Amino acid sequence: MALEKELQYLGLSDKEARVYLAALELGSATAQEVSKKAGINRATAYFVLKQLMGLGLVSEIEEDKVAKYAAENPSQLQVLLKKKEEEVRASERTFNDILPELRSIHNRSEGKPIVRYHDGREGPELIRSEMLKLKNDEVFVFYDYDKIKEIFTEEETAQFAKDKKKRGLKTKAIYTSQSDLERPAIGTTTERRKIDVKEFPINGDISIYGDIVKVSKFLKGKNVGVVTIEDKDIAGTFKTLFKLAWKGAE
Repeated sequence: MALEKELQYLGLSDKEARVYLAALELGSATAQEVSKKAGINRATAYFVLKQLMGLGLVSEIEEDKVAKYAAENPSQLQVLLKKKEEEVRASERTFNDILPELRSIHNRSEGKPIVRYHDGREGPELIRSEMLKLKNDEVFVFYDYDKIKEIFTEEETAQFAKDKKKRGLKTKAIYTSQSDLERPAIGTTTERRKIDVKEFPINGDISIYGDIVKVSKFLKGKNVGVVTIEDKDIAGTFKTLFKLAWKGAE
């Protein structure tokens, strides 16, 4: 039947479509009557009726102590459309989430740099979590100290410094700040050099470690956009530029 196919297009299974149409035509009927009309056995019809009740398409009523089933107004089928719309939106979100990683795999296979983008607080947190995967390595950072203070609390920054020390990470940082006082380095594994904010403004953050370069842009409020570039040669070039700037900041 054409209607069965159309109902399947809306999201019902073959048996659900047959049972729903049977219930709709019968008006109020027992599971046995519905199963006969739909051309399926009683046990299957009973199970499918319960599924349709869950979708709000069939209701159960009692007549003379006998359970009967009746199809709801066909306008209830709109529920199926909304469900399909939600599923499509969920699929789109999943697709958008995995697309950067799929592109990364594709680029990796062709030897291209892997580029990803994150925004919100997720970006800065990702930088810190990825750094802590390293061990006995060196990290180079350019940053605006005043902006970082708006994103992470003093306690979070102090904990991060302790975690880096445990991982044997040595950090060299070039930073700017409106404050006249330099913030002392925490621990012995971090070196900082302050540069003049007016002459050398840093309107973001650049972190270089391993084969990764992360470039951050401070957006409105506490929102941060972070571009990640994963490539050994590019990271090596940025490390060279940092070392050059480090010498100039002495």
